Amino acid sequence: MAGSTNSVAVTATAGVAAVVLVAACGNSASPPVAPVLASAGSDTLPPPPTSLVDCASLDGSDAIVTTAQVGSGWTLTHRTLTQAAGPAAATATIGVIADAGGAAPATLAALGRLRAQLDAAHIDALIILGGMATTADDLGAAWTALAANATFPTVVVPGDLEPAAAHAAAIASAQQHHLPVIDGRQIRWLELANATVALLPGVGAASRHAAGNAGCGYTAAELHDVVAALADRPTLRVLAAVESPRTFTSLGDATGDLVLPTDARARPDVVLHAAADSATAATTGGRDGNAIPLSPGPADATPRLAPRHHPTAGVLVVAGDRWTWRVLADAP
Repeated sequence: MAGSTNSVAVTATAGVAAVVLVAACGNSASPPVAPVLASAGSDTLPPPPTSLVDCASLDGSDAIVTTAQVGSGWTLTHRTLTQAAGPAAATATIGVIADAGGAAPATLAALGRLRAQLDAAHIDALIILGGMATTADDLGAAWTALAANATFPTVVVPGDLEPAAAHAAAIASAQQHHLPVIDGRQIRWLELANATVALLPGVGAASRHAAGNAGCGYTAAELHDVVAALADRPTLRVLAAVESPRTFTSLGDATGDLVLPTDARARPDVVLHAAADSATAATTGGRDGNAIPLSPGPADATPRLAPRHHPTAGVLVVAGDRWTWRVLADAP
């Protein structure tokens, strides 16, 4: 089941369809452009990596979530968290945050202020895309700053920083202390008004994880299965992943690590991801299979990151088959 401590070989092969991926957007005011296409077999991928902890399994087990974690207005069936229909569900508003990098006092204060902005944005759900801390205690502190007493569900996805064991221990502690967070290894789908969000925890290679093979990973087959299932959804298709989609520069250099199919009918419309030095600028789009990458940028308030930015979060609003993205910046 998801969250199992069994290690699996995570492979990335060029045989996963031809790839189309878009580079993570920066703080440019220009709107995202269409992806750069790569023909099948033209992408030279690294050799098979060492093992990671499989956190993205789509086995037959059910998620274990309490009523307090799900909150009012949501139901849980198997691995799908569904928002109840109602007058307020004409649009879907999703908060996204990542990469706090630890529980430094300045960062926790910034997370608290960002939480206030997320409340003011009336988000329906918050997705935390990893990179939050390396220990269970620090993860709990960061999650508490963002989720305590929230009226929306908060799904925490392990990223490229936290060891799988630390994530699991923090989840157990959060449940004991009735913190309203949901383990992103167990929940695979969020169904909101006009949008379906597929969650992909972890990274595709141990070399890309700060904890090495003690980190969470996904296999190429698991990525394929999630993307294929998402393609069949009738609403806006959103993939929430740690890594950014792969694309190629005009010089042929690859950027990003998430390998997606080339066919727009098989791709997500939006990819929410954590791998970016800065937040994606405000932009809009539609249900077009362009796999537009959107990142909330880092929420770290410490000076270890360069270039230095204010901690940020993102808000994705979906109305009909159109979406709007904006950035929330901390203002201490």
